[in-house]
Amino acid sequence: MCSIQQMNKVIAIHGNSSSSNAFVKIDNCTKVINLPGHGGTPLQEEFSIPNIVKFLAKEIGDEEVIIIAHSLGANMIFQMLDQLNIKALISFGAPPLNDESMDQAFLQTPELGLFFTADLSEQQMKEMAQVQTCQKDNITHIFTDIKSTNPKIRTDIAASLQRGELKDEVSALIHASFPILFIHGTEDNIVNGSYIRELGIGEFIEIPGGHALSLDNPQGLNNCISNFINNV
Repeated sequence: MCSIQQMNKVIAIHGNSSSSNAFVKIDNCTKVINLPGHGGTPLQEEFSIPNIVKFLAKEIGDEEVIIIAHSLGANMIFQMLDQLNIKALISFGAPPLNDESMDQAFLQTPELGLFFTADLSEQQMKEMAQVQTCQKDNITHIFTDIKSTNPKIRTDIAASLQRGELKDEVSALIHASFPILFIHGTEDNIVNGSYIRELGIGEFIEIPGGHALSLDNPQGLNNCISNFINNV
């Protein structure tokens, strides 16, 4: 029997202030993309929504793909569904957004503002890492990625949002013609899982773990991904 990887091109995309290292324990990825300013990829222009979309369109290309995306990486994919040849989409840690949903989509977590702040102290980086995981062993991993990220990306994305450059992701996903799976960590302190479930878009699954689900519960995430992809 052919593996998922042999039958499909599976592309993974990480979140804000993370890197491709977030997917080190996730099976079947044929390509993991480092966003600009992350994981050693240079930041050559403003980290705005249009520029991220342009970068991803070039990296992903026209070939049919299965996308696995986390947090900001998933939201950027939601921004460009009509530009990609998607066979299936798996999202975790990413509520679909529009102008009306910001207050509902996220939990009232004090650390949320750190994701849009450029200059962070060592203590703030640690707090930003801690809020993403329910496993103490993962804090150093996440902290290292935060520290390695170009800090400008965080204020750039905030400025892009303030300029109104975010397209309606809810509408785009409702009208999508491919299978969609949302996976939510039951201990995610950032995303409101009830909001995603109540949208009624695609399939919604909850498994143990925090926002950094690929680190907190890689086996559970791998099982969800494999089961979903094998049925599309």
